Amino acid sequence: MSTIPAKQIANLPRMAREPLTIATANTVPALAHTPINAASVKLFVNGIHYGAIGANAPLSVNARAINWSAANAGFPLDSNDRVIAEYVTAEPAT
Repeated sequence: MSTIPAKQIANLPRMAREPLTIATANTVPALAHTPINAASVKLFVNGIHYGAIGANAPLSVNARAINWSAANAGFPLDSNDRVIAEYVTAEPAT
């Protein structure tokens, strides 16, 4: 049986999950890591899953930035919302 060197494991894509605090209405803070693509990003708002796929998606992703569309979601984000981001990144854990 062969083993995978630690250096190679560190470079494999991994799932990142982080809580995000909404300080200003509809403004999502930047992610800690860059997602491998927008399709890998999921936001859980008060336990409900939202993705960035489709023309009318409630969010769009550009590198680490997430833009929330209250019009597409049907509601605005505010400081009372519990938001968790989950995405795949190739960056090592910090």
